[in-house]
Amino acid sequence: MKNKTLRYLILFLLIFAHVFSFATGPSYVKIKIRPIALVNQNMILCKTFYEINQEGAQAIVDVRFGLLLISPEGVFFQTETFHYVRDNYGQYGNDSIYEAHEKIFNADKITDEENTFLKEFIYIESIEQGLEKYFITESYSYIDFMNRYKMKDNFTQRTVNNYCSLKWSPEKISIYFKYKNIVMIRNNNDESFFDESKSGSNFNVPSWWGGRSDPYNSQNIDGIVITTNKL
Repeated sequence: MKNKTLRYLILFLLIFAHVFSFATGPSYVKIKIRPIALVNQNMILCKTFYEINQEGAQAIVDVRFGLLLISPEGVFFQTETFHYVRDNYGQYGNDSIYEAHEKIFNADKITDEENTFLKEFIYIESIEQGLEKYFITESYSYIDFMNRYKMKDNFTQRTVNNYCSLKWSPEKISIYFKYKNIVMIRNNNDESFFDESKSGSNFNVPSWWGGRSDPYNSQNIDGIVITTNKL
């Protein structure tokens, strides 16, 4: 009897420890897409930032910087420029290198590395930098967005690594960049809060745990839509 009780106690403690490990903080995904140049008058060159914490506060955080070239037909050319891994105890990664790449991400000037990336995929005829006039702040309901941009119901956003959007929030879609038929949307979804900042949709970013198509407590993801009309 004592052995049986002991086995149940050990099992309970193992389950409790497993659950407690998830209670230390939310799991999250952050993906930023930052347009920096118009190439050949129809393609957008972007810098990208990807950060994922799959388990919560105690987990290793995977950070990746990269480049993304978007055609008006919705073709993505993508590369990774830097991969950084850290945890809360500072056991992984190099903060000074990370900070250097963060500065590059926030800089507007095109680097030699970015020029080399472009030349791998296209012949460069022209590059226009300084895209401030294409950055906008517009919000729509899901229905109003479909009507304005002539989109079909259940249209899909795409983002880094070709992750795709899931079910839309009907209340709010927030646009931050628009060039002809290339529209960029800022999606903000956090299960911990029920406030007006929620917008857009979640994405099918895979998880180690499987079993759910939307396993994260928080998703802040920039997505791209190729619209039917060119406003």
